[in-house]
Amino acid sequence: MTRPKRKKNGASHTQSEDSLCLEHDIITRLQTLEQKIEQTSKTNTQKLLEEIEKLKSAIHDITIENDSLKKELKSLKEERSIIVDEMQQLRYMVDVLHEKQNDMEQYHRRNNVRIFGVKDLEQYEKAEDTVREVSNILKSKLHLTHLDSSCIDIAHRVGVYRKKADRAIIVRLTSHKAQNDIIRARRALKGTGIMITEDSTPKNAALLHK
Repeated sequence: MTRPKRKKNGASHTQSEDSLCLEHDIITRLQTLEQKIEQTSKTNTQKLLEEIEKLKSAIHDITIENDSLKKELKSLKEERSIIVDEMQQLRYMVDVLHEKQNDMEQYHRRNNVRIFGVKDLEQYEKAEDTVREVSNILKSKLHLTHLDSSCIDIAHRVGVYRKKADRAIIVRLTSHKAQNDIIRARRALKGTGIMITEDSTPKNAALLHK
């Protein structure tokens, strides 16, 4: 009966050894897995830190570039403000020059009158014929007997000749007094179909028309 007991103990000893081997194997594998996990974690952490450094560097570069762009934009705004001011000054100067030019042109026309409604029968009407026609209007229509052809520096038709359309006559007088006398006496033309106006610049004529 002793021998069977010995066999039982031997089997139990074998099972114990197998368990120890299995446990050792499991521990070894766990340790290996832990090492791999730790190594992988270190590698990933290192990569992550490197990426973070790259991002920090990129953010730094972007910040510098953004600051540079802000300064450039501020400079451009200041330049634009200066240009706008200069343009406004130039516009003002141009307006002033136009006004002076208009005044000068009107001054040169101060001895002129325009006559409308005088029959225009010839396309190439001679200047002396136009002067004679104007002189006749001054005497017979306006009763300005003191004004004759000698008071007229020049008189000519203006515009394009058209049949059944009378071109206006522009008259330059030798004195501003003669021009004033004609303007004051033009009411006598009422009902005759003839009209006399001052020779205004296009700008002044547009204002008068308005």
